[in-house]
Amino acid sequence: MTTIGPASTLLTLPAELRNAIYAYVFASTDANVSYILQDERSPFAHALKLEDSGFHSPRSSFSDDADPSEQPYAHLRPLQVCRQIHTESALYALSHTTYHLPSFLCDPSDFFQRTRCLSPAKLSALTHLTLSAKIGSLRALNESWQNLPFGHPSLRLQKLTLTPLRPDAAKSVWGEIADLSQAHTLAYILGETFRGLKNVQEVEVLNRDYFRTGVWELVYRTLCYRMFRWGGNKCGVRFEGPVEEVNELGGVGERGQTTRFRVFFGEGETRGKEVGEEVCRLLGKEGTDPRETELALDAGVGP
Repeated sequence: MTTIGPASTLLTLPAELRNAIYAYVFASTDANVSYILQDERSPFAHALKLEDSGFHSPRSSFSDDADPSEQPYAHLRPLQVCRQIHTESALYALSHTTYHLPSFLCDPSDFFQRTRCLSPAKLSALTHLTLSAKIGSLRALNESWQNLPFGHPSLRLQKLTLTPLRPDAAKSVWGEIADLSQAHTLAYILGETFRGLKNVQEVEVLNRDYFRTGVWELVYRTLCYRMFRWGGNKCGVRFEGPVEEVNELGGVGERGQTTRFRVFFGEGETRGKEVGEEVCRLLGKEGTDPRETELALDAGVGP
């Protein structure tokens, strides 16, 4: 007579199998986009600290009667099953989830305050943060970050996504002038930030606030020229030019368009182009000697 042993449970499986299950559960998908640290008792901190589930916000609730598909933090609920699962899987959850940051978290002191619930190990597990902020707030990148993302030494990001927002004046009759002014300011902020930025592999800059195409191209061209002037043909930063993407309206265009450019950091990086190559392309001299490009810039060819 064959004896049937006790049924296996998740916690009785070998550690390798449990890790494979955690990786599957927290695999990065479009649905795994959450909001982070909107207030002191955010669902994010609540889930990671296994606190009492009495706190519910209208925007993101763990309540049993809520539709799971409409809960930004629903995929973090396995962290609340028990302390062992939380201990084993929290880093998987962090590393496979994109977290959106509000504008005020540009400031390192605010970022430190709102992430104090996370240990250095959990902070270093974060791989993708996104930040939407007006250009005035983005000044913190080059003025306060001190060459580290959000000024925090524990962060090791694979990707940082920035979405600059247009100034209020852009909606007035002076909108075009405001856009042009802000374009040069944004290029300056990004250029000063990228010169020494560490612990980030890629920065993606999105145009989702409907900057005009010409203005957005001016931002990118000015940024590339600044970096070329600073570091020459190879400055340790590689560029991938503006690309239009399909948006929520089902197409691309002036209204509702999403355009992005990407910047890559690190030795051995092969994505994108060296800044000298990219400047040659922008000047319509692709394939020429970057030193000739420098002469052209000295002659006043540029933004």
